[in-house]
Amino acid sequence: MFLVVLLVAGCKNRKSVGDCTTPLLQLNNDINEKVEEHLAEFEDITLRVKANYKGGNNDQSFGMTIKMKKDSFIWASVNVMLEVARAYVTPDSFKLIDRINRKYYVGSVDQFERFTGQKLTLTQLQNLLLANPVYAVEGFQKMHDDLRNDFLQQTQSGIINRMQMTGCYRPGTSEFSTHLSERSFVVDYKNFTPTKNVGQVPSQVQVSASDKTKTFELMMDYTSVSTEPLPPISFTIPSKYEKG
Repeated sequence: MFLVVLLVAGCKNRKSVGDCTTPLLQLNNDINEKVEEHLAEFEDITLRVKANYKGGNNDQSFGMTIKMKKDSFIWASVNVMLEVARAYVTPDSFKLIDRINRKYYVGSVDQFERFTGQKLTLTQLQNLLLANPVYAVEGFQKMHDDLRNDFLQQTQSGIINRMQMTGCYRPGTSEFSTHLSERSFVVDYKNFTPTKNVGQVPSQVQVSASDKTKTFELMMDYTSVSTEPLPPISFTIPSKYEKG
């Protein structure tokens, strides 16, 4: 009887894992609690990425290494045979190194929008990379239309975020737009893989953005995900680089 009690208690505490490939066309009233329960959790994480960027006449493939400590920093290196750029983002500042043009950029995290195209905090950017909601889960409301069926929606500072959920209570698509639809930013998550001590992590992340004058698309394939503790991270700007 004691073993049965332990087994039942263990089953109650274990998260149920749904099918991330199946869209949830109908959302129950407890959807916010389900989303909160199935968030990706991490302390340290390293992503190895094969990426492709398309924008205007530019079509470029490259590799990336992204190291993140939760709510502390994102360190990223971009490589095309050799390292061509490096970035370091903290809750209040960022640093960028452009090795091709031998320039560096430093500023507040608010100014990082010039490079990302969207105004995102460090934590929001980490959530975006791991298919967690960018905004607080409790602020989303269940909505419905013929295009998306049931979906979650929240408005923050004039930005409308709509999430189409999957069977594992993670977003398959997270769409950001303004009331006037002058700008859109869409992130599609595919091929979720269970990762120890983290939860379901997408293996493929596609970012598409557009406004009145330009569009771009960034495809990222996560070739490996590691949760090994990160050593201390240093970020040194070469002395002969020009401030950009």
